[in-house]
Amino acid sequence: MYLRLVAVAACLVLPNPIARAAVTLNGTVLPQADARPDVSIAIVEVRDGTDPAIRLLSGIKRYGVSVVTKTSIPALEAELPLSSTSARFTVSADGRTFRNCLVASLAPDANDSERIVYALRCEGVTVP
Repeated sequence: MYLRLVAVAACLVLPNPIARAAVTLNGTVLPQADARPDVSIAIVEVRDGTDPAIRLLSGIKRYGVSVVTKTSIPALEAELPLSSTSARFTVSADGRTFRNCLVASLAPDANDSERIVYALRCEGVTVP
């Protein structure tokens, strides 16, 4: 009986291998926030003359990141009213740094109605 209880206790104290990575906005850590990167590359199909073979070429790259949190982020909220100037942000998460980002949209999370999704479109990204 004692060995069984010890085994169960050992299972319960093992660390969770999935740790939440810190999300930062302009170098400030956003507590309890998650980041969802969005890097897409348009693929262009090209045919040369009468050759039926299709060659694929990479086209425009688009970078974005969504910050998901239960609390509002004042710096991003301040960008929602239409104005003549827009602040640019740097978002870092999971070793990636998204640069020169603008707020594109704000919406509730489809999976959790208590969470807010701030979508940002960015000019560049650095990868780990």
